[in-house]
Amino acid sequence: MHNPFTIEKKKIDIRLWVVVRSFSPLELYIHKYSYSRMATNDFDCHETNFMDWTKHFGLKDRDAGVYNLGFLQDKLIDEFNNAQEDGWNKFEKRVHDIVKDVFKAAVLYKPEIHSEKSRACYGIDIIVDEDLNPFIMECTFQPEFAYICELFPDFLSQVTRCMMYGEEDNFYKLY
Repeated sequence: MHNPFTIEKKKIDIRLWVVVRSFSPLELYIHKYSYSRMATNDFDCHETNFMDWTKHFGLKDRDAGVYNLGFLQDKLIDEFNNAQEDGWNKFEKRVHDIVKDVFKAAVLYKPEIHSEKSRACYGIDIIVDEDLNPFIMECTFQPEFAYICELFPDFLSQVTRCMMYGEEDNFYKLY
């Protein structure tokens, strides 16, 4: 992406958490909390920097898979709202629409997943352009939970209660 949204000149991506309670009918929730990961060095789109992962990815140590954890959601909200009036709310609505579309497409194109007994948690990584448009980079089944559990020790309990009982504490119901 040649025009990413940056904070302090650094490219970010945002991790979201999605719970599926059922694929048939689709029952989908997204956690209200997200956080960013931030590139190590200032973003520079010059062609000589295309292979410099420190300017493009939120990795501190690429080989070890250690991330530079950027900002928590409160700071993201401030930065988005400073960039555009009501920026965070507009961004969040777009994200919800995109996530719904991804899972509707999965149901449509992968009939083998149709089950009312399906339960899953996905980590979705979003990159944002300078106009605050979200783009999905990756959707990971059963992502790594260590950092989010440090921030919210009851996070896995929240996910489990949402998955098993449909409890919406700290979740938005998308379907």
